Amino acid sequence: MIRLSMILLFGKRIKAIRFFIIDKSVALWKKLLIGFATLYLISPIDLIPLMFFPVAWIDDLFLWICVVYLFKDELDSYDEYGNKKDKEDFKDKDIIEDVEFEVKQDNDNKEDVYE
Repeated sequence: MIRLSMILLFGKRIKAIRFFIIDKSVALWKKLLIGFATLYLISPIDLIPLMFFPVAWIDDLFLWICVVYLFKDELDSYDEYGNKKDKEDFKDKDIIEDVEFEVKQDNDNKEDVYE
């Protein structure tokens, strides 16, 4: 059974496609694949004819599930505002998060002391 979290994640990835398309670092073939999938979605030509109404949407849905699955890692790299979360910027670097510190000035040496 499909969980609600999977549906919400799929919707988040669909929303990220607009940022994916305008990103200059994305390869042209990936943008063309999404363009062709969009064209297939809105075109009247389908593998399953529209006279089988509810079933006719299955091929469109299946195509979009495949496209989103193919680019899932890249689509997940965008936040809800279209900012790309670059993991490469921090690769092989020591990052310490959630640390509280205070800067004190040593009056004798006029240097900052970190604690």
